[in-house]
Order: sequence, then structure tokens, then C-alpha cells
Amino acid sequence: MAGPQSYTPEQLDEAARNVLWWPAALALLIVGLGYSLLSQLLTLGPPWLVLAVVLVASVLIYVLRWRGEHRSQRIVALAILAIVTAAVAASAVFLLVSSAVDSVPPVELLRDAILLWASNILNFGLWYWETDGGGPLSRLLRRTPPSTDFAFPPQQQAALSGDKELEWAPQLIDYMFLAFTSSSTFGPTDTLVMARRAKVLMMLQASVSLVIFGGLVARAVGNLH
Repeated sequence: MAGPQSYTPEQLDEAARNVLWWPAALALLIVGLGYSLLSQLLTLGPPWLVLAVVLVASVLIYVLRWRGEHRSQRIVALAILAIVTAAVAASAVFLLVSSAVDSVPPVELLRDAILLWASNILNFGLWYWETDGGGPLSRLLRRTPPSTDFAFPPQQQAALSGDKELEWAPQLIDYMFLAFTSSSTFGPTDTLVMARRAKVLMMLQASVSLVIFGGLVARAVGNLH
């Protein structure tokens, strides 16, 4: 799988100017903000810590992109996603097994579960956007096929019709929809998962969602007794 480092700096710079970056940056900031609103009993360290790390990483990513250091930019992006994934997964486990959570009021507990579930969706939507086909720069440079880790419905239709010059390309919202359906149904719906790394990410996302739902149900049943 070709990554950003397989292309010339000029090609990468031109592609970077054509990628819509702000939706991904906004989604990442929303994840950090959502995590900061969790009850402290559910967070790894202070609730604001993940938001602070996200803010620092976002500035660093912007600077690296401005300087044309696209490989370093992608490494930082994947690193911050790994940190957020660990934080959300740990909080989901706390929701399920921590006895200290019994003291959290039911309404606050429901809010925490919704925040974790939404953060899980946004986080893995960003994972899919950043990893599919080597990342947004590689997808834009390669163009065909527009996605290699997944087969989105337009790609499936083009394959059936024999259209080799597909004008459609996945955007962040397509990966967010994929992440939403994966967290809701614990599997993809209209999109085929092709790459092994995508399958691993999707299994991890579904597992975190299952833990969140399991923790919420366990706490709800416990409050009935």
C-alpha cells in the first residue's frame, strides 16, 4: 500500500491544498471536548487532559502540514487517534466494571454513555479517513480506486457496470456514516470491508460500543435493586 512518502514533495503539496482538512480537525476537537465533559470517575486522569492533548496535536499537525512535512503530520495524526482510542476504551471499561460509578446519578450516567458512544463514532470515523488507502493524500493522488480498504456503494455500482473512471471519492462524512453504522449495528451495512487493518479497526470499534452498552445496561439494572 503506497503511503504519502511514495510521492514527490511537489505532488504531496498540491494534493494537500486540495484536501478538505477542517472537518477532520473539527471532529477531533469535538471528541476532545466531549471527553472533557465526562464524569471524572470515568476518565483517564483529569477530564481536560485529552482535550489539551488534542489541541496541542491539532496545532502541531497544522504546522507540519504548512511546512510540507506530510509524513510527520500523518504520524502525529495516527498517534493522537491512538491516544484518544485508549482513553475512550478505558472509560468504557470503567463504566462497565468500576464500583465507584455506582455513585454517579442515573441522568449523568446516561449522559456519559452518550458522550462515550459519540466519541467512539467520531474517533473511528477519523481512523477510517486517515488509514483508508494510505490516507487522504494518497487517495487523492491515486484517484482510482478511490478507496482500497472499503468498497463504498458507488464503487460497487461502478464495478458492476464496468465503469473504470469513477468520478466519486469518499469524504469524511462517508467514513463517519460507516463508523455510525458500525457502532449501531456492530457491523457495516452498505459498505464492504476489504482490508485486514480496516477489519481490525471495525472489530475494535464494535467492541468498545458493546462495552459502553453493556456498562449502561449493568448500571441501569443495578439501580433497580
